[in-house]
Parts: sequence; C-alpha cells; structure tokens
Amino acid sequence: MVASIFKNLIEKYFSKLSKKITEKVNDKEGELQYEHKKYLRPDLSTDMKFNSLTTNTSIVAADVVALDSELSLKARGSYSSATGEIPKLGMIKALNETMLQALKNLKARGNKEAEIVKKLFRDAVDGVKGVHERLDMMFLEALSTGVTLVDENTNNGTGVRVDFGIPQGNFFGATNKSWADADATPISDIENVVENARNKGHILKYLFIDKITYNAFKMNAQVKEAFAGSLKVNKDLIFRISREDLQSYVSEEFGLNVIVIDKVCQIEKGGKRTAVEPWKRGNVSFTTSLDLGTLTYGELAEVDHPVDGVEYSLVDNFILVSMFRSNNPLKENTSVQALAIPVLDNVDGIYILDTNESTASVDTQTEGDANYSYKGTNYTKQSVVDGINAARAVDTQVAEAKNSNQDATLAKKIDSLSEEGVALFEAELVASV
Repeated sequence: MVASIFKNLIEKYFSKLSKKITEKVNDKEGELQYEHKKYLRPDLSTDMKFNSLTTNTSIVAADVVALDSELSLKARGSYSSATGEIPKLGMIKALNETMLQALKNLKARGNKEAEIVKKLFRDAVDGVKGVHERLDMMFLEALSTGVTLVDENTNNGTGVRVDFGIPQGNFFGATNKSWADADATPISDIENVVENARNKGHILKYLFIDKITYNAFKMNAQVKEAFAGSLKVNKDLIFRISREDLQSYVSEEFGLNVIVIDKVCQIEKGGKRTAVEPWKRGNVSFTTSLDLGTLTYGELAEVDHPVDGVEYSLVDNFILVSMFRSNNPLKENTSVQALAIPVLDNVDGIYILDTNESTASVDTQTEGDANYSYKGTNYTKQSVVDGINAARAVDTQVAEAKNSNQDATLAKKIDSLSEEGVALFEAELVASV
C-alpha cells in the first residue's frame, strides 16, 4: 500500500469529512434514519465479546411485621446471558483508472476542489452508511424474531447467528386467524399478550409493527368496531382510521405506544443488488422500555498498528475509514471496517406475537364427540383438556379447560398459549384409537 495520489486533499479534508458523515448518519440533516441508533446505547467491549444480559427479577413488596419479629427470606432474581465474539463488518470500494482520469481532468480545469473532494470521498460516505445499514438489519431482525442471522444469502463473508434468549413463554400466535384475514381478531391477540405479560410482572408500553401488518391492522373489522365503540358511534360510520386516532385508541385501551417500522435495505452479492426487509413481516414485538440494549463495539487492531502510506479517520468512535493507493491496475481504495453488533438486553421483558401463525381454530371439529382435531390428527378430548390445564402452569391468563367446553372454546384457549405453553400442552396429547 502506498499513499494516495490525493494525499494533500485527504490530509486537508478527511477529519472534517468524518465529522460530517457522523452528523448525517445521526439524522441531523434528515438523510437517513437508523433504528439501532434510537434504541441502543454505544458500549465499548475491551475483550471483543458481547454480553446480552437477561434479568429475571421483579420488585417484591416488603412485609409488614411486628417489632422484634423475624423477616421472611425472599428469593433473589436470576441472571443469565448470551455471549459471543463481536463480528467484523466492512467493505472496500475503489476508484479505477477511468474515474481517476476524470478527477485529473476536473483538477486541470481549476477552482474545482470542492467537486473533487465530493467525488473522492463519496465511497467513504457510502461505506459508513453501509455499516449502519447492516447494523440496522441485524437489530430489526433481532427485535422482531429474537435472533439475528446473517447468512450466505445476504452476506459475502462468514455467517453470524445470535439467539438472544427471549423466553419461549414470551412468543405467541394469533388467537383466531392471521391478521391478513378479514375475520382476524387483533384486539383479542393484543389483550392476550398484554395480560400474559402483566401476570409475569411486565407492564408493556411499546408495540413495534411493520408497515404492511400495520395497514392490515387499521383496516381490520374488529379494530374498527372497537374504535367505534370507544367513540360511541356506529361502526358502519368508520371507514378509515388515521394513524393519530389509532395511536390514541391503542394508548388509551392498552397503554401502548405504536411504533411502525418501515425499512427496506439494499444488499449486494456477486454484483447483484437485492432489496430485503429486515423486520420479519407479520411479527409484532412488545417491550417495556425503549432502552433495548447496546451497540457493542470493539477496537480494530489497525487503530493501534497503522500501515505506512494509509490515511485513517475514525467515525462514530468505532468505524475505521482508510484510504490508500494500489497498482496493477492503478486504484484509489477506500476501506471501511468495524467490530460491532447490536445486542438486546433484558429480553425477558420482550414479547413477540406472530400474526401469521396458523392456529388451532383452523382445524375442523365435530362438536359433541369425544375427539378433538389438532394439526390434522385426532386426539382424545380428555387429553386436550389435560394439556390446556398443564399449560396453565406458565400461561396463567388462560382459563381452566373443562370436558364440558365446546371444541371451539378449547381452540381459543389453545390459541392463547405461548410457545412454552404449547410445548406443555402437546406433551399431554393422546391420539384417539
């Protein structure tokens, strides 16, 4: 590596440019908005590892006892964590001989320094934004699924998969039908999640939803009916609910602030660009806070061991931008590197509702017989009742099941179970002879 042809310009403008990139990335000029910057705190890792802390704790009211009486011992909260190596992110772009000749011609025309600088540093700007785009993809996927996965379809390097350990009891499906269905019951679905969370000591305050699912939600018949009821008007008079009105209703009814995620990212592999949605469409995530974790980053070795002839600049304290020249053929290279990963914390307070999930309600039942159809198989009704009641050990919001219940009633109870509850339920099932 040797010094850039434009060494003088780089020395003059590089540090100023880095500050400008930071301003734009931080939305001060309204260019791009990055969700991970809104909800994650920067955190330097000195050992190049990330640590996602889960705290299963709650504040327990103190006992009122008589003087000189013993105090009862309270259980301590438990802590667990997901740990791993911080992955490296980066890209490199180059100005080829044709582009360099164009810059040379521009320079020869005189008084064109500002234009030369803009073209020279364009790759640096794009590279920094590219790092933040990847971090946004990882964060939104993690928040919508509990797992961030960078695979061979969206990445040229090594795959990364991190499961942040959201409890299985915090995952739910729709209690009736997919929200894309006209007969879906999203209000009931939200009530089910909020009530379950409250029973575990979590007061949910924020609802994250993708734009497509949000559009289906606001056009849903049950939502319109509930909104009309809150206004004490005929539901037939409600044609379209504005975002402001719907936010007001959801906040009043459930204490939730609705945050709509409308994000599409561009990825490039093998020279081909593809648009991807990082948020899993149809998943709705609930949180108790907007303090969702950290953007954990490490320091690259090249920061302490710079290469001769290479010009460096640090953006946002963790993105290293370097510029240098290479030959055969002649190129001006811009490299952007970072050690960083979005990390979700306190995941026991994050709940995820899959509104696309097929439910027990879709199984065809014959009311009045001793069997119950579940996922295409007939089971004894008694085992289904026993399974629902076994699941109530973790899903306390579900009412007790009885043999006298209609199959349709049992279906609604099954649909209200969390993933953890479903596992307990299915363990009790006995196939009909």
